Amino acid sequence: MARAQELRLRGWVANAVDGSVRFACAGPAEDVHALLAWARQGPVSALVDALDVEILDAAVPLPDPFVVRRDGHAT
Repeated sequence: MARAQELRLRGWVANAVDGSVRFACAGPAEDVHALLAWARQGPVSALVDALDVEILDAAVPLPDPFVVRRDGHAT
């Protein structure tokens, strides 16, 4: 997700088996909110039906810089 990398967030994104896209991110609140606003629209080729947001514990370790997971792990 290039937008998360542009915002210099840390975290990951992955395609889930059910066709949804999952991501976890952390960074300055205004940048996280900017990513969420972008995700509500999605890229041009995407159809966003819903965006579910869950606040994670700040102690959850996330990759830095933001990465695309291609290993099939969307959790």
